[in-house]
Formats: sequence, structure tokens, C-alpha cells
Amino acid sequence: MRWKVKQLFKKCVILCVALLLTGAAGVATAAPEEPEAAFDYANWVENGGNVSTQHFSYDYFIKGMLGTCGDSFHTGKWEIHAARLTLVYATSQLLDMQISEISVSLNGQPLHAGSIAGTNGEKATLLIDLPADVVNVDAANTLSIDLYVRQSNDDACEELIAGADWINIFKESYVDIAYTPTLVCDTVATLYEQLTAIDALENGTSAILLNGSDEGALTAAARAAAGLAGNAALHYTALPFVATEAVGDLARYQTVLYICAYDNIPQPLAALMDGDMRSAAKNGAAAALLRYGETDVLLVTGSDPTALANAGAMLQNAFYM
Repeated sequence: MRWKVKQLFKKCVILCVALLLTGAAGVATAAPEEPEAAFDYANWVENGGNVSTQHFSYDYFIKGMLGTCGDSFHTGKWEIHAARLTLVYATSQLLDMQISEISVSLNGQPLHAGSIAGTNGEKATLLIDLPADVVNVDAANTLSIDLYVRQSNDDACEELIAGADWINIFKESYVDIAYTPTLVCDTVATLYEQLTAIDALENGTSAILLNGSDEGALTAAARAAAGLAGNAALHYTALPFVATEAVGDLARYQTVLYICAYDNIPQPLAALMDGDMRSAAKNGAAAALLRYGETDVLLVTGSDPTALANAGAMLQNAFYM
């Protein structure tokens, strides 16, 4: 009996050793993971992808050993694939870049810390990737930049008096965000929102089209334009206001607010209206959500000039949408 137990014990020991050796060999021969390839922004755009580029609001001139500055950028209702900060800066000729440092945070989360290359007073760029999952969607994002700049490890008081510790960060700095829009224009509210979405204004894909010069339509268009400009997060003046009678102009845009008197409705749009829409517009004013080819259209029309002007007033306030 003892002999059988000893033999079994020996077999277990041999098996354990074999497993350990096999595991060690597997670890030794495992291929190292390759670093993740950098996102190719140029290729993304060439293949029809969207990139929002937003510059800093100000130049920042930082003097002294310690300095902080910050800026912000906005996003829409997007799926964000990648983001990158391009920092345009210049440093004092006297700085020791071996002991000078920069750190960058996004929305309070530290992302980058390291030395910064000296520029001898000339402009240079520093690229810093911003993780997509740290970028707030459909919101403002805050960048914070902290700097520690020194001429040497010697007496800090002398450096403070001399005033030669400086770094400039210029408003040429910008953030690129590669994204896919996710907002679907299937209601009046979502189409209204898309008219002044960041991607629509940056890419020129939305517009207000006015057909006719009657008082009701003109007043409605002016009121709507004022309200929409106030609702835009960025590029407040970028929404085109186009006076046109050509229905073909609709195809130039993806999202359109189309305003006209009832008698001026183009036949292709009139054909898309149902009986209730026609009746409401004929007896006062109405807003109709239509799809014309590849264009989402919010048609605001009516036979009563006062009612039509009031419809434009409704468009002044996103609350009513």
C-alpha cells in the first residue's frame, strides 16, 4: 500500500513540474503586444468621416516658474472615435528643458505629464492624444494645462527676480475630434436641434430657406433666425439665410427650415403634405416635418400672415419644440 502511495506521489510531482515548465516556456515565447496604431485623421476625412476642429479662445502668456491655463471645446450628439490636442507654444531661450515640465488634464482627469521641448523663442507644436472615453458627449469639455519651467536647479528666487521663466501658449492651438453624428431627425424637436448642431454649422449642411417676400413669411423667418442663433453652441453666425424660389436649393443641405406663405409652397413639398397639414396651413399656419430626397425639411407655412409670424415666434424658443 505504501509503495503505491509513493508511486502516485512521484507521478504527481513529475506532472506538476512538467506543467510549470510548459507554462514558463509559453511565457518566454509569447509575442509582445504591438502598440495601438495612431488614429489617422486624414484617412478618416478622405473616407467621409467628420472631424470637428476647435481652436483656443485666447493666447496665454505665462511668466514665472509655475503657471496654469485652460480652454474648452464642445461636442454634439456624436459617437466619438478619437480626439487630439495640438498645442502651439513658445518657450524662453533660457529654460532648462530637462527640468521643465507640462501636464494636461481633460475634465479633471490627468492625461499627460512630461518634459516639453525648448523652442528658443520660436513657435512649435506638441501633439497630445485625448482618450475618446474621457470626452464629454453633447457638452462642454475643459482642458487644463499646468506648467513648471526653470532655468536651473539653482536659486529659485534669482529666477523670479530675473523674469526669464516664461512660456506662451497661442490660440492657434486646437482640438480635433473625429466623430459620427448620432442625432436622427425624426421629430420637429430633433430637426430643430440639428439646424444649429456643431457638425451642421461647421460643415454647412443646414440652412433657413425663405420663399417669398410677404410680411408674414419675412417676420416668421426673422424671428426663427434670431432664436436659432441664440440656441447654437458654436458658430452662431454660420447658419445660412437664403431667399429662394427654387426648390432645387433644398438638395444643397441635409437639414432645412423652409418658410413660405401657403400660396408659395413648391409643388414637390406640397405633394408630401397630408390632408391634416394642408387644412391647418390653409386655415392659419402649420409646421410640417417632411423628407425631400436626402433632405430633412421643417416646412413652416400658412395663409394667415399673423399666424405665420407667430409660428416664427414659436421657433425663437427651443422650449416650445
